[in-house]
Amino acid sequence: MSCMQGVHEPCHPRIRKPDCTCYSLEQLKKIAAALRNEGHTIGAGNDKQKLWRAIDTIARQHYGALKDWAWKDIRPVRKLNDAELTHMTFRPRAPKVWTLHVQKEGGSEQGRYVWLSNFDIDAVMAQYEQLKDHSGFKFYKSVPIDFEKIGDPLSKMNIVELRSRGITSFGVIFNLDTHDLPGSHWVAVFGDSDTGLLAFFDSYGKLPDREIQEFMAKIVVQGLCGYDGKSMRAEEQIEMTPVWNKTRHQFQGFACGLYSLYCIITLLGSDRSLQAFNRHCCQRIDDQTMNEFRRAWYIDAGK
Repeated sequence: MSCMQGVHEPCHPRIRKPDCTCYSLEQLKKIAAALRNEGHTIGAGNDKQKLWRAIDTIARQHYGALKDWAWKDIRPVRKLNDAELTHMTFRPRAPKVWTLHVQKEGGSEQGRYVWLSNFDIDAVMAQYEQLKDHSGFKFYKSVPIDFEKIGDPLSKMNIVELRSRGITSFGVIFNLDTHDLPGSHWVAVFGDSDTGLLAFFDSYGKLPDREIQEFMAKIVVQGLCGYDGKSMRAEEQIEMTPVWNKTRHQFQGFACGLYSLYCIITLLGSDRSLQAFNRHCCQRIDDQTMNEFRRAWYIDAGK
């Protein structure tokens, strides 16, 4: 095996221009030192490819780690207790069910197209919250449609309070089932108090359900009335404008979570304006193109 240019699993979004691996040279040196502490012979130096190859040989032969993303999970590296190495180097692992479906379907690519769970969605968005250039962004995780009833933290959200803490944008992904049901369909809301954008996105192009309409209306009122429901001075008010897409993107049953992630992630990387929402979330993207983002946002542990 060799550490080859551009041949690696998808990296954490903070790593913008990876070379042959998502690991930095300093991280490879830490891994090499951890292996030496376990009695393995591995040379020092600043040759990144040479160091990668040496680690790869030991990881394969002694720990059964066939991919470099798996190095962070072997015992000597886990003992380092290095949060950056463990959680901020690679994308999340793909759900095991993707691999199981591939095997069940005889290796067919279609077998990988299963929908995302709340854990899969939250794992991707947590990495975007970690980015320094998204320090003013908060993701409220994926929640059921009856989030108010179960007392989810989203029910206590106040856009004025968020802004007072330097948080100017937020995202949330809703499942249209209640908390006691298995899940039906994912949709997204993104808001930015700098631009006033308050966007609802449904990959089927439908209007928001009543609970989401009420949530968005509450945010609009908060921007005008603040914490206590009393009118604020005009210069302090946050004018939020609710919008939604009318385009049906999705015609298969697998990608609603991916579409919801896509809308929030692309808005984060834009100027977060109404024009950006229309450009990125309202121009149709077909199911096959959207399913390709599985490879960008998750490590395919079955490969």
